Amino acid sequence: MARARELFGNVVRGKGHICSTAADLADRIEQHLSSTITTTDNLTETLIASRYKVGRRVARQVSRVMQHRGIMEPRRGGNGMGGLWAVVPDPDAIVSALHAEIDDCDPTVAAKEAVVWLAPTLTLQIDASTELVRRLLGHMSAASRDTRLLHTRSTQAEWVASCIVSDAQGHSAPGAYLGSLAAIAERYGISLEVAVEAVRILEDHQQVVLKRGRQGGVFLAGLRQSKALHMTNAFLAGHHASPKRCRLLLDAVNYAMIELACQRRDDPGVLRVQQSFKSMEQARNPTALGTAWYSFIRDIADLAGNPILHFTARTLAGSILLRRVSSAELPDAAARELFDASRLIMDNIVSHSDSGNKEAHLRCQFALENYW
Repeated sequence: MARARELFGNVVRGKGHICSTAADLADRIEQHLSSTITTTDNLTETLIASRYKVGRRVARQVSRVMQHRGIMEPRRGGNGMGGLWAVVPDPDAIVSALHAEIDDCDPTVAAKEAVVWLAPTLTLQIDASTELVRRLLGHMSAASRDTRLLHTRSTQAEWVASCIVSDAQGHSAPGAYLGSLAAIAERYGISLEVAVEAVRILEDHQQVVLKRGRQGGVFLAGLRQSKALHMTNAFLAGHHASPKRCRLLLDAVNYAMIELACQRRDDPGVLRVQQSFKSMEQARNPTALGTAWYSFIRDIADLAGNPILHFTARTLAGSILLRRVSSAELPDAAARELFDASRLIMDNIVSHSDSGNKEAHLRCQFALENYW
């Protein structure tokens, strides 16, 4: 369902992200795999081009995107044995990918804090979702910042790709125009061929979109895509973790982040939460209000300041959305309940209170669960 992919995109990439045709098709394939993943699922570029009515260039890019997400891998062979095959990632591979993505905190401190908040749920609930989170927190608690994967820039194109993202960080919003291929080549003193390869690398990572034609050029899609998140989604689907079980764990994670946000409130963070709530208040219809709620809870997660809890929440929410969404629209009564409960959470963050946060969050989830 298109609504499921839209909400999944908001959770995974953030509000305002833009998608290339290849990234959108990759989301559609990932949604299919989330409900039917088996190790016998395979695709070829020819099949992608035929099934989704796209050219070979786009099909080739879809193939690279799926490989970068870590949820499909290429195999050689005839008689139907070649092409891309769905994989269920190993937990250790997911932990390694997450190590590489956490660059603004000490993972040991964040993991130990998460253990304190999630211990009751992880002790009582035994399934694939809690087992993975236990493994993740165990590895992160024992890890040192220095043991994270280091990625070396081995080619000029990779170096330029890194420079493009670094220069855009903090200065450009999703959709911002970064220039033509020729302008990028001139800006970094490189050949047009190297500029094309650098942009291709960023396209595969879904960080830019290349538009062709008179109004074309390179546009910012987002500053980072989480490979670990996509791998975790495939792990949960491959181990048949039910959306209901995932939601029980998500409740504990979101409650922890709301409580931490109330404790760590600062003026800029509170302002962002208030602005997100205002977007809900000004939503043009109940469905738009529900969509805006995901930005509201994301700003609360940022205020909480624990990237491991935030990663876990995004992973669980994304997995639930791809498999549970049953309606394109959110009814008026559900939207009103979602809004009223969110107002209580926002008021508590503003006033530095923790009164009724757990109940308010559960009201939010109950408002959404029969639809999204």
